[in-house]
Amino acid sequence: MWPGWLWGILVVALLFAFHGVAVGHQSNQITQISPNSAQAGTANLLVTFTLDTDFPPPPPAGDGPQSVMIGSIVGTSITHTSQSAVTAIFNIPSGEPTGAKDVAIAFSIPGDTLVFSLAGGFTVSSGSSGDEYNIERTLSDNAQLNTIAFDGLGFLTGNLGGQSFLPPGKVADYSGFQYLRDNDPTGLGHNTSFVTIVAYNVLHILTTDQINQMVTRAQSQIDLINEYAYQRFPLMKAFRRLLDGDLPAGSTGLNKDSVMAYSARLYEIDGEISYDRAKLLGGVVRSLTSTQRASLDNLKTLGGVGNWDSTLTDPLCTICTCGRSSHWST
Repeated sequence: MWPGWLWGILVVALLFAFHGVAVGHQSNQITQISPNSAQAGTANLLVTFTLDTDFPPPPPAGDGPQSVMIGSIVGTSITHTSQSAVTAIFNIPSGEPTGAKDVAIAFSIPGDTLVFSLAGGFTVSSGSSGDEYNIERTLSDNAQLNTIAFDGLGFLTGNLGGQSFLPPGKVADYSGFQYLRDNDPTGLGHNTSFVTIVAYNVLHILTTDQINQMVTRAQSQIDLINEYAYQRFPLMKAFRRLLDGDLPAGSTGLNKDSVMAYSARLYEIDGEISYDRAKLLGGVVRSLTSTQRASLDNLKTLGGVGNWDSTLTDPLCTICTCGRSSHWST
């Protein structure tokens, strides 16, 4: 039988050995991440993490992590199918800063938290393929040159009917609609379903009263919109007659000051429509509840309109008696 002092020495040695292991192993590691990179704006990304199994080991399979993080992005639908394997779903915001992100997986253990980590283990790259439309690109010489060239080509090869086309989203441009369309991370911006998906998702968040405010305002602006459309015709016709050499008797061409004065009236009508809508939208925004704001924030986190719910029906049909199956143009 060993003397008590020997047992004491052995216990101290074992404790020292275990302490040495714990100190020598500075942190638990994530040994592999798959995939280990993605573009900003990526949605529903399944990421698999492999954990080391040395001391202290991960909890048994099924004893899932309390959190899985890539930088500040929180993973959802977490699984722990084996002791060394963890999976989670990530929605990477379209505005997420690019670069390497630290990864951390935290398990709750009795009296403590066990963290597995990998510094810079996941890289977020730009969601742009080089076709992003920003203010610098919009105002660049090439952008203006291309716009003028495209406009000129349309004028020279078109007709008065082509000139008279009035895009239904014209006024919405003041609210960033065109930017959203040009820079949708899922590339759906110019798909015919874009406007419908956006409208249905947003309107399903709004109350009937908020929607009715928009409907009432739209109906009250019909005369102004018609006036804007009709007032464009004399100027369009004047440009067309100048191109065709069909000048009124005694005229030598268009007068710049007259054209500018006439255009100013068109912009007054356009500004009146836009200002009226801006006041309405401001009131709707101020009336949003915290639940509505959270729902709108959630749409942004989905990483593009292509990831929004495309199965929703037209909510206007429940409050409108016009008999139409849809109220939206593309």
